[in-house]
Amino acid sequence: MTGPEHYQRAEYWADTAEQAKKNNSSDVAELVGLAQVHATLALAAATASPLVHKMCGDSSRTTDWGYAIGWDTAPEARATN
Repeated sequence: MTGPEHYQRAEYWADTAEQAKKNNSSDVAELVGLAQVHATLALAAATASPLVHKMCGDSSRTTDWGYAIGWDTAPEARATN
């Protein structure tokens, strides 16, 4: 998995844990644990990327991170708006 994929998976598990809590499920702790693992791996990947190509460079990894955190367009397009 890539860093952005871990980020998206962390959000998924966090949302799933929130729903489970609302439904009084006994799975909340396990789901939160899954979210934490993926969030940690996403953070490690982001930290390992050399400052995300100098803060919004032109690589596909930067674009993947942008989409993972909810950018509507690639970072290159956002810089011109």
